[in-house]
Amino acid sequence: MQPETIAISANELQEACSDGDNCALLLGILGESEGGDTLARLRVFDGVNKLYADRPISLTHSGTGNLTYFWIYSDAAKTGATWQFTIALGIETLGADFDLYVSVMDGRYPTADDYDFKSTNKGADAIFLHSDLPMFQHANPNSWNPAVGMVIVVGVRALQDEDAAFSLLYNGPKPFYYQIKELTASTTSTNSIKGNSTNSAENPLRVLYKFYNFGQNNFKVTFKAVGGRYRVYLNSLGETRYEQNFVTAVGLNV
Repeated sequence: MQPETIAISANELQEACSDGDNCALLLGILGESEGGDTLARLRVFDGVNKLYADRPISLTHSGTGNLTYFWIYSDAAKTGATWQFTIALGIETLGADFDLYVSVMDGRYPTADDYDFKSTNKGADAIFLHSDLPMFQHANPNSWNPAVGMVIVVGVRALQDEDAAFSLLYNGPKPFYYQIKELTASTTSTNSIKGNSTNSAENPLRVLYKFYNFGQNNFKVTFKAVGGRYRVYLNSLGETRYEQNFVTAVGLNV
C-alpha cells in the first residue's frame, strides 16, 4: 500500500476562496479493504516549520532527548528524473550537540527508535537522500514510490538540557555542483563568478573557498560583492572546535 499525498498551493487556496469568505477544506478517505476495517493515518502539514531549499534557519532547542520537527515536500520524482536532497545540521553553540533523524513518504514523526535515516555524529550532521537509494526504486508493489509525491519529516534531537543553537539547511532536488578554491593569508583575491542562462535562485552556481590557519593566529575574512545576487555561508574546524564537521554543516553532497 502506498501513502497518498495531496499538495495544495497557496494560489489554489486563494482561487477557491476568492470571494473573501472563510473556507473549509474537506478531506475524504475511501476504505477499500474487503471483509474488514480500513485503518488510516491522516496528517496535515501547513506552513509552520516548513523548510525551503537553500534557506538556512537558526533556532535554539533544549531538553536531552527532546525533538523538534520540520518538513519538506517534493514532487520531483513525478518527472522520473534524477533527484537528490542533502539535509545538513550545524552546531552554533560551542560544546553543544544535536542528532538528525528523517522519515520519508508516510509523514510520521521520526524518533531515535523509529526513523528511515539518521545522522548521529559528534557535531554537525548530514543526511543524503537520492533517487538511486533502494527504498526509492519501487522494486515491487509494496515498496515506496516517491512518484506519488514525497513528504520528508526532519527531527532535530537535543543532547543537552540547556538551550543551544543549531542551524538547519537543505538543498535539492537538483544535483548539487560546486567549485573549490583556496585562499592564502594577506592576499586579496578577486574572483569573477561567471553567470549563464541556467543560473537562478533555484539553480545557483556554488563556489567554496578554503583557508588553512597555520599557527593558530587570529585572522579576519572580509567579503565584498561588486554585483549580482549571492548568499554566503561560513564554517570552521580547529583545535578548539574539533567536534564540528565543517563540510557537512555547509550541506555538500560528498
